[in-house]
Amino acid sequence: MEEALISVIIPVYNTEMYLRECLETVRCQTYRNLDILMIDDGSTDGSAQICIEYCDKDPRFHLIQKKNQGLGEARNTGLDHAQGEYYCFVDSDDYLHPRYVEILFHNLKEHNADISLCGWLTVYEGGHTDGRVHDDAEVWGRKEMIRALCTSGPGNKSEYAVLSCNKLIRAEVFRGLRFQSGFHEDEFIVTDYILRAQRFVCTHSELYYYRQRSESIMGQANSHNLAHLSALNAVKRRLRVFKGREYREVYPEIVKSYFENATIQYLLLKDRKNKWKLTAKVYPQFMLALIRYFYMLDRGRFRRYVRFLISPDRYRKIYWK
Repeated sequence: MEEALISVIIPVYNTEMYLRECLETVRCQTYRNLDILMIDDGSTDGSAQICIEYCDKDPRFHLIQKKNQGLGEARNTGLDHAQGEYYCFVDSDDYLHPRYVEILFHNLKEHNADISLCGWLTVYEGGHTDGRVHDDAEVWGRKEMIRALCTSGPGNKSEYAVLSCNKLIRAEVFRGLRFQSGFHEDEFIVTDYILRAQRFVCTHSELYYYRQRSESIMGQANSHNLAHLSALNAVKRRLRVFKGREYREVYPEIVKSYFENATIQYLLLKDRKNKWKLTAKVYPQFMLALIRYFYMLDRGRFRRYVRFLISPDRYRKIYWK
């Protein structure tokens, strides 16, 4: 089963504290035929030296150094150098279950899929966890993947669907695709590879461990940065991309996901400093969408979104119990 070469793309930027754990869990994967690309995105700490250490002790590791341009461009550089038949992405402050690649690859080959997905766990600073491995594999078509992408509320599958780091992807599916710069690059590119893929195989095994750091792009220090609204632009794009007859039965779910994401983004981003600027960015588009798609919303949901426009604080009290 190890005949296929798999490229593991690891952007690295000032993660000296966590990098050895990350690289060690990649080095010790039970699936051995790996092309491991570490993209040093202009680190100013000791990260590059750690990468050099791993190149010296394991010929599967390769270091590519570049000026700092952000996570998306670092991943693109990795794609430019990847030699594998399959790609997976690992962030340098995260780490993997020892069988991460083995299980994803086995499921993909067993079910002749284009993309293999697994579960993930959040690890908080200073912590460590090991996930559960399940003997399960569920095959989805494109519509099921879109449904997962568009879910919201308790138990939703949207992050499971949108993350790049919990997937193994056929190289031909990804060929020519590029990550955008800035926040939420996964939210944009997932639409592109969903359009190219036919079959997705999913396991609930918790194989990827996502570290939550306050200084990271998604951490507390950036929690009110309006650049996070790019995620909403990615959701709006899906309203255009999936508008054809083929997606008619799932399109109302895409519409609903826009309104849910808009209200969630607004309430999470709002603080006293940015309230009016945030409102000016979200409200006009939200109102236009409500006019355009009201016929796809039941009466209760339409009233719910009108209530949001009238009083976001009241909306929070009613729907965020």
